[in-house]
Amino acid sequence: QQQQQQQQQQQPSRVDQLPLGTLVTVSGLVSKPELNGQQAQVVGFDPSTKRYTLELEDMPPVAVKINNLHQVVKNAVLQGLSTRADLNGKAGTVLNFSDGRYQVMVNGSIVMAKPANVQLPPGTRVVLRDLSAAEHNGKMGKVARFDSTKGRYVVDLAGGQKMSLKPENAIA
Repeated sequence: QQQQQQQQQQQPSRVDQLPLGTLVTVSGLVSKPELNGQQAQVVGFDPSTKRYTLELEDMPPVAVKINNLHQVVKNAVLQGLSTRADLNGKAGTVLNFSDGRYQVMVNGSIVMAKPANVQLPPGTRVVLRDLSAAEHNGKMGKVARFDSTKGRYVVDLAGGQKMSLKPENAIA
């Protein structure tokens, strides 16, 4: 219990970790494939193993790496959709990310949308990927804002660093 309290005390202000209470979707687990697609709540983080402790319904807590989690994001706004233009400007909930697309629940329907068509709200934690500056790939940051003139997120990283990233390089 003392270790869990220490983990909780470390958590709140970090831009490079999911906050306690964050809702996530589990994906890509090989050892426990039955958990894939399930939603869970983050209840802790162990910096030594870099695993999040998740609380799932009717199951004991489980520790999972960030690579197997996607943040559930409310108030994500759809934009630039051509096949479903009626949904542009509508807010939805990002449920998962798979095969290069977000799964977004909007108006009771599931829409698969490319990262460029989903504007994540400020505060969303994102994992950096496919950057030419490879040393940043795999890092987590927090969306500060979306710069609509450049079509990029301004993302806060640990150590006070900021990066301007294309939507496909910052995945919730």
